[in-house]
Amino acid sequence: MATLNTTINDIAVPTAKLQDVHISESELPISPPSTKDLHTKLTTLLLPQLSEKASINLPSDDEFKQNTARWSDTTFTSPTAVVNVASESDICAVVRVPSLRPMQSQTNHPLSSQVKFATSHNIPFLAQSGSHGLSSSLQKLSGKPHIIINLRLMNEVKVDLPSGTATISAGAITKEVLDAAHAASAHIVTGVCNTVGIIPALLGGGMGNQISLYGLGVDQILSARLVTAKGEVVVVSEEANQDLFWGIRGAGHNFGIVSELKVKAYEQENGGVHWTGTLGFPGSKEMLTRVTSTIKEMGIGKGMGVFMIWARPPPAFGPMVVLNLWYSGPSAAAEAAYKPFFDLEPVMQICAPTPYTHINDCNDAVCAKGLRKPSYCVGLDESELGDLEKVWEQWVEWSAREGAGQSVVLTECYGFEKAREVEDESTAYAWRGTGVYVLTIPMYEKEEMDAEAHAYGTKFRDTLQGDGPKRVYTNFANGDEEPSALYGGGERLEKLRTLKGKWDPHGVFGWFNPIC
Repeated sequence: MATLNTTINDIAVPTAKLQDVHISESELPISPPSTKDLHTKLTTLLLPQLSEKASINLPSDDEFKQNTARWSDTTFTSPTAVVNVASESDICAVVRVPSLRPMQSQTNHPLSSQVKFATSHNIPFLAQSGSHGLSSSLQKLSGKPHIIINLRLMNEVKVDLPSGTATISAGAITKEVLDAAHAASAHIVTGVCNTVGIIPALLGGGMGNQISLYGLGVDQILSARLVTAKGEVVVVSEEANQDLFWGIRGAGHNFGIVSELKVKAYEQENGGVHWTGTLGFPGSKEMLTRVTSTIKEMGIGKGMGVFMIWARPPPAFGPMVVLNLWYSGPSAAAEAAYKPFFDLEPVMQICAPTPYTHINDCNDAVCAKGLRKPSYCVGLDESELGDLEKVWEQWVEWSAREGAGQSVVLTECYGFEKAREVEDESTAYAWRGTGVYVLTIPMYEKEEMDAEAHAYGTKFRDTLQGDGPKRVYTNFANGDEEPSALYGGGERLEKLRTLKGKWDPHGVFGWFNPIC
């Protein structure tokens, strides 16, 4: 039997999902249950039905803090309870209690009834895998009873290289996908952060180094099992529910719970050995200009990826421009491809052949949880890289402030040739023509700095954006942008909203960067 680790004071009943989702209280007729009612349901109805490995965490439990920790403390929502599910039967158990009325699923998938429970009881719920969702829109949950469903134990990744596919379960994170792919002598497109939940990352676009080899993450999706707002499980693919298949590839957080994703898998390159390098340059506007000019002149070719970081690393804590480089191939070829960077005479360099499982390790420090990290994103064309000079001094001044020294600026430069071979209208992802994403992240501990950090971040974003089109990578959005900046405007946004009306008319799924 599952365990309850403390005396229950404040509690809620769970529902499951991979992405962050929303239940609209104004649209649902039943009032949220009281804390006492939820307490009773958990202790008398749910707990006895959970498997041995499942557990429930309350705020007084030691595990509660660990299982509610987020990449940014600004997105912590003060949940009333966490249910750590260990199997799909655990998820089923949430709704298989006498007081509930489960809906019949089209495919008898267990998640269907779970969503029905949450919606019928008007309980807001937020499910998580990697807990990296950084949008301020999540703060709308704060101050109301809600549930966190921790799916991390449901992390299976099956790779079938002969068929060129991989099947990923709801709670898997990037590192687990890399490990499974490497063990099968395969490559699977992921992002560049080991601890991010892989399915929500792919649904939002799937940005990362390997897109120069295989294309965007959304273009890797072959099919999905998705729980709708009606509590029905539908298969979504080119053959089934084609309208929804278009929508989930770029805006999937808005339409339901993806319980399982089937994606493309490829034969590994170079025996699964890649090359990674970290080069550090003294931080100045002049050096930044040399670096950005080099990127533009060099170009980002097949099998290349450049991740630029402005940071103040120890021991001197002075400004530096750091390049984390990736190359899919042997060291000699990598060093030749990146020779223009070495010609700039970096003051620090760490370069080595790297197994596929460790290609993201150089970014682990940036991906670590903790601190307050509101984030501000701008999409640029490759030709606009030089505009970064406009915001260099803003970052230098902000990061020199007491308590803000860990603040960074990230610039992701990938090869988009493969991604642009796909028709722009074939998926809901809006920004195939955008080749660079810049993200400033003020990092600090004290909540009292929130207003100043927001002023810095919005000034940075507005300066870099200028009068040009507002383009934001959905997974990097601050949460204060117009939906058109994330999903495109005009007919594309109208098509998404029509889909929303069809598949989720009451806005059940809308805590994370909603389209409406």
